[in-house]
Amino acid sequence: MTDLTSRITAALDEQQRLAEAAEAVVPSPWWYSERRSVLLDAKARDIAKIGYVDGRHAAANDPSSVLRRVAAQRRTLERHAELPNSWGSCSACLSPGGMVGGPAWRSSTSLTLLAWVST
Repeated sequence: MTDLTSRITAALDEQQRLAEAAEAVVPSPWWYSERRSVLLDAKARDIAKIGYVDGRHAAANDPSSVLRRVAAQRRTLERHAELPNSWGSCSACLSPGGMVGGPAWRSSTSLTLLAWVST
C-alpha cells in the first residue's frame, strides 16, 4: 500500500467512524425546515436550531450520505490499486496506448476522489 493510499484510507476510516457515531445518536436522513429554521432527523425530531446555509449543508451531509460517499470512494480506491503494467502505474487510469485517460478518468467518482486528495 502506498503512502497516498494509506493517507486516503485513514481519512475514509475517520469519516466512516464519525458518520457511524452520528447515525447511532441521530438517525438519517436529516433535512432542514426553512419555515422553522431547524435541522430534523428521520423521525422529524428537532436536531438543532440552525441557519439556512448551515442547515442545508448539514442535511446534505447526514450520516447516511457520508457513508454512501465513503463506500463509493473506497470502490474507487480499490479500482486504482497498483496494478502491474509496463509503466508502473495504475492500469485503470491508462488507456490501452499507455496515456492517461483510461476508463477510470471517465468516472465522476474518480475525479471527485482525485480533487479531494489534492486539497
